[in-house]
Amino acid sequence: MMKVPAPGADHLQTATPLMGITIADDASAVVDGQPLRYQITVHNPTDTDTPITVRVTLSSVTNLQADEATIVSNAVAWKNTLAPGSTRTYTLAGVAQTPTAAPDLAATACIYLTADTPALTCATDLDLIAAPASDRTRTMAWLASIVLGLLSVIGAIWLDRKIRPELLTPDNAAHSYLEQP
Repeated sequence: MMKVPAPGADHLQTATPLMGITIADDASAVVDGQPLRYQITVHNPTDTDTPITVRVTLSSVTNLQADEATIVSNAVAWKNTLAPGSTRTYTLAGVAQTPTAAPDLAATACIYLTADTPALTCATDLDLIAAPASDRTRTMAWLASIVLGLLSVIGAIWLDRKIRPELLTPDNAAHSYLEQP
């Protein structure tokens, strides 16, 4: 058998800390001008203090506001150190600016150890961009509901007259009593 040499010290690499991140805005569809509020939650399951940068990149969101963060164009970043086993929630607000070419609005949150390293992990929140109803669509919906309402009333009146039972009078009662075997 051939011996396999053990790796030297130069082959050892430090493991990247495992971090968890989520992003959500409690909306599944947005329209132009709708206010949005994102919550980004970061969890440090390691047993060491970890300096991190949380960066959120948004498509089609303007008027960004976030406490204790750096805001540049369509990105927001927070820098801090997470204690071992701790969880931190960041809040971000903005207004949807929905271009007609985009099918959905994306917000991606990532955790970085340093500016020159790739992201440890990322999470994305996607919202469908809903087209606002036009005036013509609203008018047609109202007309359709009025027509269906009138048809329902006419149908109810017709059924009432068609299946209305005959009133019981003394003449009817005597006649039906005599005809029974």
